[in-house]
Amino acid sequence: MVIKVITPPEDEPLTLDEVKSQLNIVDTDKDALLTMYLTAATEAVEHLTNRVFVQRTLELILDSFPCSEIELPLGPVLSIVNVRYDDEDGVEQTVNSSDFYLDATSTPSWVLPNSDFSWPATLEAVNSVRVRYIAGHEPSSGPDPAGNVPNRAKLCILFLIGTWFENRESVSQETLQKVPDMLDALASQLKVYS
Repeated sequence: MVIKVITPPEDEPLTLDEVKSQLNIVDTDKDALLTMYLTAATEAVEHLTNRVFVQRTLELILDSFPCSEIELPLGPVLSIVNVRYDDEDGVEQTVNSSDFYLDATSTPSWVLPNSDFSWPATLEAVNSVRVRYIAGHEPSSGPDPAGNVPNRAKLCILFLIGTWFENRESVSQETLQKVPDMLDALASQLKVYS
């Protein structure tokens, strides 16, 4: 199983101004560093929680169809774009959208075949099944497109950025040991287990 990013997020879950406010920074000479920290911290918290916070298009790649449901490991899932596969002759096919449905209520989300449909046979090769889907929190309609990202997620990201910013020069062993424990405690309610 592989997850491939088809369309990356257009925004971050926090603005640079929010990060600077948290760190009490008013000048612009550290903007590039803080922007890098914001991206890296977001990626770290997404990896830790098995979630994506800002909308993007992903593709789950499997070697074959499972017996029944297909677990979508990164969510929340907003919609399925398509389910494609290589048939036994190696020709790419698309499963009709009326033959499956999305269970986005469950965490993680699932793609399930309808009761009168079975997943088709595939080419016996790697990467024969591809499920393309849109994941992330629904953008808010206001001026902040990441407004629906959980505050706990934003706090985890700010915690990492603050730790990295305050410990740019050298990091003690004590700090290295405390950061994962504190981050795990903050992120524990967000974490999705497969």
